[in-house]
Order: sequence, then structure tokens, then C-alpha cells
Amino acid sequence: MAAHLSLSLWTAYGPVGLALCLAGFGLVLQRRRPDELGLAATFLLYFAVIGSAKLTFVRYALPLAPLAAILIVIAIGRCRRWAPVAMVAVLAPSLYGSARIADLRLRPDTRVAAASWMREHVAAGAVVCNFGGWAGDPGARTFEDVWWKISQLVRSADTPSLAETLAVLDRVPPPVPFVSYAVQTGNQDLAAGSRATVEALDCDCVTTHEHVLSFSTAGADLARELGGVASVSARFEPGPAADSARYDELDALYLPLSGFGDLRAAGPAIDVWQRHGEAAPRTWTGRDVVARALMRGARSLVDDGEAEAGLHLLQQALSSVPDSRDRQLFRGAADVFRRLELPDPARASEERATLLDF
Repeated sequence: MAAHLSLSLWTAYGPVGLALCLAGFGLVLQRRRPDELGLAATFLLYFAVIGSAKLTFVRYALPLAPLAAILIVIAIGRCRRWAPVAMVAVLAPSLYGSARIADLRLRPDTRVAAASWMREHVAAGAVVCNFGGWAGDPGARTFEDVWWKISQLVRSADTPSLAETLAVLDRVPPPVPFVSYAVQTGNQDLAAGSRATVEALDCDCVTTHEHVLSFSTAGADLARELGGVASVSARFEPGPAADSARYDELDALYLPLSGFGDLRAAGPAIDVWQRHGEAAPRTWTGRDVVARALMRGARSLVDDGEAEAGLHLLQQALSSVPDSRDRQLFRGAADVFRRLELPDPARASEERATLLDF
């Protein structure tokens, strides 16, 4: 309950508005008018419900806003000649906060800006070590997302066959700028980031993000560590919020509710690092994208104990692009074969990956 008083209602109406809301509640109890008591009871009951919940998102308090406004008006009505001053004291911070939030929401989030830059400057098919936490990752188009969509599609009775799918994909013109995010569900322990992870996963580039919210954990120590293998190609900063900025700690909007300062955009500060050395350019097709996505899905199925389904999906991935020069596809295949305890196919896939220059 204290969180909604000190954050939700405080940032909505300011300290003066919150004080008047409580004063209005007291007046209602004192006057005991049936209509006003109904309002107070509704306010108190809903406040008790959301206040007793384990999660206290600020948005849960939205239904309280109009009720609180009526209680504030009741209190202002008793201020008499000071009523205009009290009204301005309540409306001014609320209008300013609403205007600033609306303005920031209309501007591109740093994650959107970073994703747009990556589409132009990160090679298609690149493996990206996305460090800092899932909420702050730029919204790039990834093979993992393609797999998720495919996994939903296969549940439909109208799912096309792989041959039918590939026939459609062959008509999709290149290039297809998808990338792979290395940190996914199942290895979130790697989100803190390290140079060793970059080298072990053979990442072509790295994204890191920082913010006062716990959703973004990358810091200066990681930046110093990465400096030996990569360099920052682009940085996207939201601008400085005030030291007194208040955020909804449970919501990854990265948008303050008060204390906006000189903030120019929502989102964390994001760095995109390019690993030293350039990847050989190549053209991607729709088949390449689906093959990599199927391989990612095969690993997920195997990890879930569905070995037979995972092996079938992996075989589909490899057969869909028989002349593939995607090194990561075969490295992924080798990993899945090892998880299936099939050493010979794993060794053959690893050797084929080694022979490829991309």
C-alpha cells in the first residue's frame, strides 16, 4: 500500500494533491453523505486490493486516479478563497508530468534507435552477445524470434510442409538482415557479460546497456573487459534524468514518472560493440533464416527432453540449405548432436564449420 501512496498517487498529483486527497477522504468520513461514502468505500476497497498484491505496478493504480481527483475537489471546496491556489498547485505538476511523458513516448526509444542502426551496420547472420538483461536489448530481428513464430505455426492444422515453405522463401529477395541473440531463455546467467563469453560463443558484435533500473546491469567493469576484443561503434543515450527521478521499479518502460530533468528519450544507455576484425560479406536468403531458426528450435526441443523431435527438426534445418556456407548453422548443429550424444555427426558438423570462412 505504501508503494502506491508514495509513488503512484504522489507522482500523479504531487505532494499537494496527495495531501488534499487524504483531506478529502477525511471530510467524506466526517460528513457521512451516502453518495460520498460510496465513493470513499470504492476508493478504499480498490486501494486495499491492489495494495495487498505481491506485484505493485503503477498502472494498477490507474482506476484510483479519477476517484482521487473527486476527493481532491471535495477538499478544495473547503479551501474557499485559497481554492484557486490549491487547484494550480495540483494541476501544474500533473500537467507538466503528463506533457513530458507524452513527449518522451512519441520519441524513439533508445532500444528502437539502436535496432535501427544495427539493421544498417551489423552484418546479416551475425551472432550478437546481448549483455545487460533481456529488457534492454535492442529489438533486432532474430532467428530465435523466427523459431518462436514457427513453433506457434506448427500447432495449426493448416501448417504448410517444409517444401511448400521453402518454395515461398525462394521468392523472397535478399538481403535478409536477421541476427542471432546469443543470450536467450536457458542461459540468462550469461547476461552479466564477459570477454570469455564473447570468445566462447564466437560473437561478431556485442550490445550492452546501463540504467539505474535493475533491468540493465552492464557497467564500467564489463566495458573495460570488452575493450580488448571489441570497440564501441555506436552509443545511444537517453539524456540525463534528474537525480530525484522516480521510476516504476517493476516496469521496463525506462520512463520516469517524475524528475524528468534533461531526458530526451526513454530507454537505457546502449552501446553497440563491433568485434575486432571484419566478417566476410555474404548474401542471405529466406532459406538461410529458416534453417538457422529451425536449428535453434532443435536445440530447444532437445533441452526440453524431446530428443526425437529435436533430431528431426535439425535434419530439416540441414536439408533445407544443403549448400549452406553458414558457419554458425553447422556449429549449432554440432552442439545439438553433442547434446543428443551423437559424436560422429557432431564431429562432422564441427569440421564443416571450420572449413567455412563465414
